[in-house]
Amino acid sequence: MVARRSPPIRLPVTGVGQTYRVRTIALACLALVVAESTADVLPDAAIVGVLTPLRLVLLVGLLALLVSTGRLGARDLRWRRPFDVAVALLLLAAALAAWRQGDWTLWRALLTAVGAAYLAMGVRRASPDMWAGISLLGLLAVATAALTAVRQTASGIPAGYCRGALDGSVDTCGQAGVLVRAVGPFPNPNLLAAFLVMLLPLAVAAAMSLPQRSQRALAYGVVGAGVVALVLTGSRGGIIAAGVGLAAWFVLRRPTRRRLIGGGALAGLAVAATAVAMVTGLGGGVRSQVWAAALDVAGANPLGVGLGRSGDVIAARVPGDEAFRHAHNLWLDQLVTTGWLGLGALLAITGLLAWHVVRAARRGSV
Repeated sequence: MVARRSPPIRLPVTGVGQTYRVRTIALACLALVVAESTADVLPDAAIVGVLTPLRLVLLVGLLALLVSTGRLGARDLRWRRPFDVAVALLLLAAALAAWRQGDWTLWRALLTAVGAAYLAMGVRRASPDMWAGISLLGLLAVATAALTAVRQTASGIPAGYCRGALDGSVDTCGQAGVLVRAVGPFPNPNLLAAFLVMLLPLAVAAAMSLPQRSQRALAYGVVGAGVVALVLTGSRGGIIAAGVGLAAWFVLRRPTRRRLIGGGALAGLAVAATAVAMVTGLGGGVRSQVWAAALDVAGANPLGVGLGRSGDVIAARVPGDEAFRHAHNLWLDQLVTTGWLGLGALLAITGLLAWHVVRAARRGSV
């Protein structure tokens, strides 16, 4: 006997023009998500229950991507990518932490972020034409955030954050010679730095793709403002990440075997040095003390301490009265809040993304 295959699920949109319009809706939803993250353009109040305007936009965008496929067979509906499994494990680890706390607020925030990531990936894969729109979104987002930050510094608008020493030992505002750190449209300078590090490469790609020299000159001006804004944040991690990004670009622009091995060796040394600082508490001032305390907390709580609680439990173990909101390291904070399962999921996501970047570079992708 020959097993019969189940018929594919047919969705109503089949015309090329209709499909393109629906995909454009998904791109418009992604643009709203970027505008919300940059300029807070959507209302914060829930429409009904936990459905906020942002989550409604995400649902519409994801539904538009689903409809634009035209048809889905059983093969398309199954879990195919290791990335999906890693994301599911991350959500599971966070759900266990939320269940133990009895508070699902931060878990819903994580789920919203996952939805935004899948919307961006879906729009990117929907059509080759979508790449131009995505890169322009990156350019516009950098322009909004960077120019706001530059204006703050040029106008002398205090943001409540200062940098007086590289090790963070003299960061009190009001002292002579301290740098007033720019925050742009974000609550603190570290968020602005992370945002710029993430989107500056997209802005560069957009500038490279523009057809006219005058257009490219304006776009590169925006990129330059983004670099200046990154420096004005005074974020050590952000500036180091930008340097690492430039090093990665140098390696991946011609990803030969020798370059990949050399770049991997340097990355391994950097990770090892960071691990030594975390374990020993040497170098980095208060930041290394936070890392060492976070490792102690993680060792005593293999299932995590709960979402959003890392700052409080770390502050209780660090001398002094300084308050912390997190572990000042994404992977380490995930270990503290969701335990070893959450850290493993996040490390898997990191490794998979790095692998995809190397594959794309070998294909010549900008």
